[in-house]
Amino acid sequence: MARFLILMATAGLFISCSQGLNETYNFQNSSGIDITKEQKDNYVTATALVQSIFEGKALGWEKHPLFGYAKDHPESKFKIQLSLDSEKQKLALESLKNDEKHTTKSLVSLNPNTGLVEAYASINESRVSKESMEGYKMGSMVYPFIYGAGFAHQAIDPCFYFEDKDYCVQLEDKQFCYSENAPTYQQILVSDGIKNRKRNIAGAIQQRMSFESTARYAYEVGLTIKNEPLAALAAGGLNSTLIKMVSAYAPLVNNGVGGLPILFTTVEDETGKVIFDIQENPTLKTVMTPSTAYALLQTKNHPITNSFYTQQMKHHAWNIQLSKEQVIGVYIGVKVPKKQMMNGRKATEAVTNKFCELSKDEFSKKISAPDSYMYPLECPEREMIVNDTELTDNF
Repeated sequence: MARFLILMATAGLFISCSQGLNETYNFQNSSGIDITKEQKDNYVTATALVQSIFEGKALGWEKHPLFGYAKDHPESKFKIQLSLDSEKQKLALESLKNDEKHTTKSLVSLNPNTGLVEAYASINESRVSKESMEGYKMGSMVYPFIYGAGFAHQAIDPCFYFEDKDYCVQLEDKQFCYSENAPTYQQILVSDGIKNRKRNIAGAIQQRMSFESTARYAYEVGLTIKNEPLAALAAGGLNSTLIKMVSAYAPLVNNGVGGLPILFTTVEDETGKVIFDIQENPTLKTVMTPSTAYALLQTKNHPITNSFYTQQMKHHAWNIQLSKEQVIGVYIGVKVPKKQMMNGRKATEAVTNKFCELSKDEFSKKISAPDSYMYPLECPEREMIVNDTELTDNF
């Protein structure tokens, strides 16, 4: 089996691991920084994901040039330079701490301009592979990308109007309905649909496109970890991991440029030969137009932060906050079946806000529209109602 020596980017922390994920990790701190047991346990999450990429087991990483590399080189040894910033890693751990032993928490911080993962921390995670490699249902976190697919296929624009009512979409022999508790039956802008997390407006947009188009778009921007069944998309049951979700949202603040998150920057074999260098294998590319990126962000502007949030059945919650300097994702899940999360928004925002405070990021800084922005910054008033007659597309 391949062996790995994984180096932390700035702390001088050397992690040696071998023979799978259950082996003991040996830590040597060459810079004199105290490393707690919790920090040691935390690095297992990142190194486990790296090893899973090399072994070809990490869902959603199939496009990485080293995916499955260790299967073809089973006796090789690798020295891997991680992208993690030790100071931000400590801040992430500090932000996640509390006395709630029945919850598992994770935090990812990614630089949207470089794609580098600068912090990847988790606590109380009994199944490392679940969050980092298998994922959880993302619920309404997929809805902005239904809007994005609509923009990309020119089926809508931010100033498009729909009637605020329930919409149903047919998929093979099943019908999936997108409803609201109290529809107003008034006209509503697409931009307000995202801002107010209107599930039914996402359904109205989906009615104008094929599910195949939306699923392909979500996969291409890196949101989903695999080509999921279309019924999962229709029912809001698509899976993603926190690290993948953060990288998928990052293009919103980087003019539509994104790609695979960068968890390691260089890899050497046992002879010292560099077999991978991120400088020669850039992962960033344009995944959406600058206009689509800003349209999705503009419609969700919050008085304090640019944030996206969802909670699933009081069992787990996500929160993504974006700035030009970093994109932060927080996941909180309930480990004990009988326990419930009463306020996932409050819980995830508390973690995110603490990390923002510690890292001194100015999330309130306004993000300006790109020069090439093709939509109106303010939508003109107009009399328009789009009915729910059957529409098809050619995408």
